[in-house]
Amino acid sequence: MLFVGSTVYNPKIRVYKNQDIRTTNGVISDIQDHGILSPFSNEIVTDITSKFVYPGFIDSHCHLMATGEKYITPSLELTKSKEQLYHVIKSQLELQNTIVLRGWSEETLGFTPDKNILDSFGFKQPILLIRKCGHIGTVNSQAIQVFELEKYHKVDQTDITIGMIKEKVLLIARRSVEQNTEYENLCIQEGAKRYTKFGVTTVNSEDWTPNRLESFLKAYPNFSLPLRLYEKISIDKLSQIKQWSNIKNNLQKNFNSSGFLFNKTIKLYMDGSIGGKTASMSVPYLNSNNYGVSYYSSQEINKLFIEANKYNLQICIHIIGDRGLQEILYGISNVELQKNRHRLIHVQFASAEQINIMKQNRLRLSIQPPFYRSDLKTAKTLFDTAFLKSVGYQYREMYASDISFSLSTDSPIEPESPFSTLYYSEEFMPRAEAFESYTAKGAEHLFQETSLGIIEKGFFADFFTLNKDLFLIPRNEILDTIPEQVYLGGKPI
Repeated sequence: MLFVGSTVYNPKIRVYKNQDIRTTNGVISDIQDHGILSPFSNEIVTDITSKFVYPGFIDSHCHLMATGEKYITPSLELTKSKEQLYHVIKSQLELQNTIVLRGWSEETLGFTPDKNILDSFGFKQPILLIRKCGHIGTVNSQAIQVFELEKYHKVDQTDITIGMIKEKVLLIARRSVEQNTEYENLCIQEGAKRYTKFGVTTVNSEDWTPNRLESFLKAYPNFSLPLRLYEKISIDKLSQIKQWSNIKNNLQKNFNSSGFLFNKTIKLYMDGSIGGKTASMSVPYLNSNNYGVSYYSSQEINKLFIEANKYNLQICIHIIGDRGLQEILYGISNVELQKNRHRLIHVQFASAEQINIMKQNRLRLSIQPPFYRSDLKTAKTLFDTAFLKSVGYQYREMYASDISFSLSTDSPIEPESPFSTLYYSEEFMPRAEAFESYTAKGAEHLFQETSLGIIEKGFFADFFTLNKDLFLIPRNEILDTIPEQVYLGGKPI
């Protein structure tokens, strides 16, 4: 296919060129100034004169399956009363025996849907309701019994007496729900559709543990998606690194033709969340002795990174609080970090000294600037104003320090639209810098800088078109921006 007349943007050098693009077998086989290339015999020619062409967005941290689930199952984000909650659950019980719904918040509901409320509905099936943040859940008595949760009372601030489960206990509950590969496929396909609508052609997602991924691929040996999925495998123990290394190569041989790749990145959780009061902080949450939770000591972090290097794996580690961040920085002080491009996810709280250490160690970050707005109201009730100002959401300082960072949504925590992320990023950095972090830098963090992130010969033909210059669109219009067309491997999707 030959695309002619386009105004192509290069995020690395931040310039436009009037160019024609030839694609062959999904790859850009030639790109020249407009008018130089002539169509081959029987070649399809697409005239995109007056269109602005940009490389597809790369979301460096999201949950693709959960994003699709948000649209397939009823979301609790707009549920505002006990009566509404009852009817949503009742309607789902007609479709499934175990209820797992997501999106509630005490601010919208006006209450916390704890065990007493869920039990009062009279349903006999297990019910698990996950808070919008994804780090807190509530369960009814039946779920406590079926998932055997009694033994986890007080783990990660879990309170079984009221059916409030957090962090690792929530993960245990979710993994206790019987795997439904057909449902997983529906959700992940829907998530891909939602992302590509906004010009996202590649995601670095976290959806499966090793065993669940293996079960899914056995059920769907010809699995494919309308985007490129680079999967983070979720683990939590040192021994699982070797276990995953032993099975990943055989799986990858059979499932890499569709762009579904999972042999490089593993995901770890260092701490919890702000909403759950489980982020690992250097100061206590206001009016408490609670400093949050840290899952690993610096010594354990050191062993995990060394083991990952041994098997040539990249660690992406969830870290929100500054105390947990300090443990990580201590733990990696003598670890080789560049070969496997180890990455920190979120980093919502960091001191000036910690930012300098991250810069010196050339650590890569995956950040979500929309968290600043969505978390700010809650954070102000949990921390002193001076502490928030000096340590919280230091995205501007990270940008100024020249740390390598990529942008992402953490969807479904935030909307999957990258334009929403660009909108909020503009409070901390120029739009062009944010766009480069969403494309070329995202590719580099995925070890794909020679195939993704820019529109050049030899790269995948992944791009989207706008009828406006992205960098001249007024900021108040960015949130509503949607590409006119999106191409994956040169094909419109």
